[in-house]
Amino acid sequence: MLFSPLCRASRPQVLRLASLSAASAALSAVLGCGGNVAVPGGGSPVAPPDPNYVLLTGNWKFEATPTAGASPFSSFSGFIFEEADDPGTNDVITSAFQAVPTSGCYVAAISIPLKGTAQGLKVSERSFSVNGQFLSLTATRADKTASTLSGTYSIAGGCAGGASGTVTGVKYSPLTGTYAGPIENTSPAKTVSLKLTQFVQGTGDGIFLISGSATLGGFACFTAGTMTSSDGFVTGSTAVLNFTANDGQNTPIQLTGSFDPAASSLTLSSINVPSGSCSGSYGTATLTRQ
Repeated sequence: MLFSPLCRASRPQVLRLASLSAASAALSAVLGCGGNVAVPGGGSPVAPPDPNYVLLTGNWKFEATPTAGASPFSSFSGFIFEEADDPGTNDVITSAFQAVPTSGCYVAAISIPLKGTAQGLKVSERSFSVNGQFLSLTATRADKTASTLSGTYSIAGGCAGGASGTVTGVKYSPLTGTYAGPIENTSPAKTVSLKLTQFVQGTGDGIFLISGSATLGGFACFTAGTMTSSDGFVTGSTAVLNFTANDGQNTPIQLTGSFDPAASSLTLSSINVPSGSCSGSYGTATLTRQ
């Protein structure tokens, strides 16, 4: 079951103004001095949203360091979605993370869904029950750019109950664009060029779907491949890309790797063709965004 972010919207009230002078008077009544918005009932004016505030929404990876008990994971990654109802002041956030487990406490979990708030630079979330465990996160943004988070985690209930520690989180740019480079130590020389498009919104499984096409040089059996969104995903720094070759046999081309937070380069740690005349493992490649 996917854990979808909650959506809220308000319906604007439409006013019919009889004349330009009436419209001007109505506008003056709503706006206070200095561009602040007047509060109905005579309250203090509320400042408009900070234009420098960047939403947390995106692909994140957190490294965990235990301080009490044995941490059930070494890291976790996935999406954070900030609703932007009250940016920089009090926003609802929802998340879903995939954990890299260090024990059996989260091994069977597809993802860890959480909900919380972003208040200024402070972020706090608590998970729904996963194997009887409730994960709580409290973190602070380094600044309004929303590129890093640092704070603490704790777990109540279940087999990891009582565990706590520190976390550091990094936001990853979308893996979208053209990435190209040579496959290392191949003879004859082989090259890979990938045109990728990452979905903006993450899924309840804590992943971002990705689609694309591949141009493959130096292979005797195929020259290109395609990948639908059901065959590729990223979470945190990890990319899993499964293409189908244009050899008429639908031969799979399996690529696994990682990318940097700016998504400027993609390092393929595994290039595998499991079947067909060109089957084999082709080593590694470092692809740069063109």
